[in-house]
Amino acid sequence: MLQNVPGLELIAGSQIYQVNINNTQGLSGNTMTVVRELTTLPEAGDGFTAIADMDLDGDLDVVVIRPVDNTNAWSFCLGC
Repeated sequence: MLQNVPGLELIAGSQIYQVNINNTQGLSGNTMTVVRELTTLPEAGDGFTAIADMDLDGDLDVVVIRPVDNTNAWSFCLGC
């Protein structure tokens, strides 16, 4: 998804994590690091996450909707 992040990525709410699995038999040696976070909106936080090319520019966008009231939605571009 992010061109400058090799390997696996996990998108959860307003955060994108780089995931490195070096040990498939346990947790030791595995890492998960935040590489991108939506911080432009003070109310941005965890919510239901979807990935789509919302603006049809060829780059995937992350859309997050807060489960509390379903009225706040925001997106950020993965290719930007």
